[in-house]
Amino acid sequence: MRIARSPFRYAVTVRGENHTHSMLEEHSSFTLNFLPFSWMETVDMTGRLDGNTDDKLSQSDLEIEGKDKYGNILLSTSDFIYECKVCDTYRNGDHTLFITDVSNICVNKV
Repeated sequence: MRIARSPFRYAVTVRGENHTHSMLEEHSSFTLNFLPFSWMETVDMTGRLDGNTDDKLSQSDLEIEGKDKYGNILLSTSDFIYECKVCDTYRNGDHTLFITDVSNICVNKV
């Protein structure tokens, strides 16, 4: 969710036991790839896979277009992508709120 306009900040919550959580703690950055609705089944399928044991990209039809300045992937099918750098965290119960600065927004002009 967007939490601030200036600077542009976005927040996500992630359960502590998820593979994504450990990756965010290690790298402190990520991309949010917003896919068209036509990719809903792929998004649903990858959301059910365990990133600790499954290679989500290889089990989907998603293709990497490139990487951002932090080394995070940019998916070619995304309508737009937020490049995010974690600036603060807040742990509450079994989830952590990651607050990020959005450093760039990529828009697919297709």
